Amino acid sequence: MSKNQPPDDYCITLEDVKIAASRIQGIAHRTPVLTSASIDRLAGRNLFFKVEALQKTGSFKFRGALNATKEELERRAANNNNNNTQQLQTLQVVTHSSGNHAQALALAAKLATTDAVEVTATIVMPQNTPDVKRNAVADFGATIVLVESTNKARQEKADEIVQETGASFIHPSEDPRVIAGQGTVCLEFLEQLKTDFPHPVDLDAVIIPGMFFCVEKMKKIMSFFARGKGKTEFRVRTLTEIFSYAFFLSWGRWFSFRKYHHITQYTG
Repeated sequence: MSKNQPPDDYCITLEDVKIAASRIQGIAHRTPVLTSASIDRLAGRNLFFKVEALQKTGSFKFRGALNATKEELERRAANNNNNNTQQLQTLQVVTHSSGNHAQALALAAKLATTDAVEVTATIVMPQNTPDVKRNAVADFGATIVLVESTNKARQEKADEIVQETGASFIHPSEDPRVIAGQGTVCLEFLEQLKTDFPHPVDLDAVIIPGMFFCVEKMKKIMSFFARGKGKTEFRVRTLTEIFSYAFFLSWGRWFSFRKYHHITQYTG
């Protein structure tokens, strides 16, 4: 990747995020934006907190899991209709995760189930997963498959289940449908700043765990999603690359987050 050129093979657009927002509306919580006068005084400025800890399963991960599950339902149903085959009656989704995505997909499958279609989830989890996380996944009705505590073991077992059952694999972070779903939290946040306060809020900066966005730089990032026909359209491949691109816009060089994985691995 060139030092001065952004990635050119992104996989979602702003429109995908908007569609995801419509798809999960009414199921995912519209989490509040809260303020604190005490914290404002300490910071010397007005701060606005998007409290995604109040989301179902306690994490924004539910948004992505729900969007991916519902979109997969739509895709399978459409394929059946086009092929004049029997109406879809069951859908099995599979992932590997030891934390928030595991719980998110388990609940997404449960809530996506209808009278016509039963959705089930199988979660591949490492053997050292804490009981509290395992119990949460089981409580949502998912099937848990335990494997050695390595990324290779988790992926191989998930692939095996897909091959044997025809299930749909939903990656915790690299699935475009998941990425689009996670992005809805930002759309929601910006909408709430316009509608939920006495006066529209004009942000100076957006702070996300692991990254600081100057708003002017953020506008440049968002502009790439909205470029019209005939212009180069940058697409999102992974959230990490969005952060890296933001770093590039702010400081003029690419930045690798791999060596800082320990900072974020326990956040989901």
